[in-house]
Amino acid sequence: MTYTNNIISTLQQITEQYNLFFIITDKYFLSDSFMEQLSNLLILRTEEDKGIILADYSEDVGKLIFNITEENIEEIRRIYYMYEFTDNFFIISKNDVNYGSLYNFVKAGILDMDEYLKAIVD
Repeated sequence: MTYTNNIISTLQQITEQYNLFFIITDKYFLSDSFMEQLSNLLILRTEEDKGIILADYSEDVGKLIFNITEENIEEIRRIYYMYEFTDNFFIISKNDVNYGSLYNFVKAGILDMDEYLKAIVD
């Protein structure tokens, strides 16, 4: 599928195929191992409940990663926080100061990274 340069149009096209969107805003989460783990968990989802990762990530670890620019990520984040229009978008960030994040449980030692990934995918 060909995607346009306009991120809003691109999101509209992607939402026709996927139900869950994981937007990675922090380079900390762009490690190969994290991306591969998250991709592997998304592969296990049902056909009706498919997920995709949106990130500024150039490595190829599978078809579940849609590579977008940092500017696009910030635009999606701005729109999401302005409207909070769906609970199908998950912002994966270490330093999201406006909202509490599940990653805070990892920082506090309550969850390990595997438990964190399973929690955001389920």
